Amino acid sequence: MKYFQFELKKIFNNKKNRILFIILSILIIILVLFSINLKSSNNLESLETTLNENITYTDQTLKSFKSDEGIPADLITDAQKTLNLYTKQSKALKNNNLTEYNKLQIEINNLSLKNGQNKKYIDEQNSYIRNVINKGLSFENSPRAQLRSFGIINEILFPLIFSSLFYLIIALLGGVSVSTEFENEGIKLYKTPLFNDKNIIFYHFASNVFTLSLCYIIALSFYIVGVGFFNGFGAINYPSGIPSIPLVENGIVDILYLIWGFLVIMFIVSFGILLSVFLRKSLLVIGVFSIIFLGYDLLKNQEFMTSLLKYLPMSYFNPIDILTKDYLSSKYGLIIGVFYISALIIVFLLISIRKYRTLSFRKI
Repeated sequence: MKYFQFELKKIFNNKKNRILFIILSILIIILVLFSINLKSSNNLESLETTLNENITYTDQTLKSFKSDEGIPADLITDAQKTLNLYTKQSKALKNNNLTEYNKLQIEINNLSLKNGQNKKYIDEQNSYIRNVINKGLSFENSPRAQLRSFGIINEILFPLIFSSLFYLIIALLGGVSVSTEFENEGIKLYKTPLFNDKNIIFYHFASNVFTLSLCYIIALSFYIVGVGFFNGFGAINYPSGIPSIPLVENGIVDILYLIWGFLVIMFIVSFGILLSVFLRKSLLVIGVFSIIFLGYDLLKNQEFMTSLLKYLPMSYFNPIDILTKDYLSSKYGLIIGVFYISALIIVFLLISIRKYRTLSFRKI
């Protein structure tokens, strides 16, 4: 335990880490303010604008139908029904009644189906609306523009955390601690009788994972509470509206992201330790991280990469990608991702420990 505490003190006393922690804190505050501001900017005006355009277009279409004797009577009837429904929707929006607005949308969608519109899209939208109504929940303005904290967090904060930018920040905070010891020759201290050289790699790993996980939890808690205080927390069983899995509830999505965050932190720290014991230079370690993560982002959408993506660990960093991407989605995709990344973490640590035991230095 004393080794663990020793490493924690070094992490928090490190000037570079303090600066990064301050930068991350400022970034989280900005994201909270941005998300709160969306409530005022993302109001019902956009829905009203689209609806007014639909009313104008449908009214013009109806007039042209009536002036053309060759148009079947049932088409004219459907156009009139659609116009009436749009008018009722406009009244519902003026009364801020999104439940009534969406109930009317189902009727409009059914008329569109009758006239050969996109069946898959309409069925998904109807299922989403019925799901919210059956649960007795209040509607968000839009399925993928949610404002309450349990919904907006998986649209704004989590996608940012699960990005190359944050992977590199994690690497800077927790992936280069061992290489830093090589640079300042502090690694020699661990070879003295004061330390158990068989366990020091593990303590580096545990202390960095603990620190980053603590920061991760604090950031999520601050975001949820901050946004929830102004915008409302929402319901954890509200459908996420994520394409391909629109009815998966926000609570499930948030928990998946939460758990996966710990997994990604452990992977990056263990990989950073592995690189450190071989490269021994922080700049080289960060360089390798940058090439891997940024290179992956640049190449993952290329056609020649399609058959390789399922073998790359970075493809399993985002749980929602596993559920929605064609090259990953399968019945056991999440389970495969957990075992694959966990196995690599163990392998990286075992190799790092073995390599560290073979290191020798001049006695001090």
